[in-house]
Order: sequence, then structure tokens, then C-alpha cells
Amino acid sequence: LGNEKDLHNQHLGKLKNTLGAKVFTLDEFVEDSGINSIDFIKIDVDGNEADVISGALKIIEKYHPILLIEWAPELFKNNGNLMEKILYDLFDLGYTPRDMKTGRSYPKNILDLNKLVPKKSSINVLFNWLIKHSPIY
Repeated sequence: LGNEKDLHNQHLGKLKNTLGAKVFTLDEFVEDSGINSIDFIKIDVDGNEADVISGALKIIEKYHPILLIEWAPELFKNNGNLMEKILYDLFDLGYTPRDMKTGRSYPKNILDLNKLVPKKSSINVLFNWLIKHSPIY
């Protein structure tokens, strides 16, 4: 990778052309596919997490899956305040951010959550819907 051109300056990913790719939201995919249960969603899309989550809010609200989201504040800067809005949407739906390894609660505000991430890096944050039978609460 070190010798390739046009790599992202932070995560070293290479931008690919998506011309002609079919685009749909998770909400649309789940409905069109007849899926009637979702337990877990992993989202790691290099700064586009807010777009994925906003296209999955119906299924998140309906099925309350555990979410594992790559939290990369440096990459979220491209989306302005959208990630902050999505974070508070998750809180409003009853989700809590947690450390994936320990289950310890993370702060419920974007500034303090961002402070947990090493500079120019990311962490995986577990979001679970708090109910009595939840495996982690």
C-alpha cells in the first residue's frame, strides 16, 4: 500500500469508482428481502456510518439489534454534524454506547466519546438497546 497513489491520507484506503452500482438502504433491503429479525449490525464504512445508520433507522427501531460501529471522529468531519444527530437519534431510541471488551458505558455525548479515540484512529463502539433481557446492560 505504501507505494500506491491516491490513498486516503489517514486510513490509507483507496477510493473506488462506484458508477453503476445499485444503491439501497438497509431499511429497503430488509423489507425487499422479507427479513423478519435482525440481532446484530456491524458498520465500518470509513466515515459514512451516519449515512448507513440513517438508512437503517426503521429496522433499528423495530428490531433493536446490537450495533457495532467504527467510531472515527477524524473521518466524521466530512459529514458535518450528521454523526452527532445520528448519535442522539440512537440515544432517543434507547441505545447506550459501550466498550466492546468490558461492557463499560461510554459517555453519552459526542465530544466526550470522541476524546476516547486516539488521534487519527478509531475504536469500535458497541451500542445496545437497554431492556431487561439484553445480554449486556
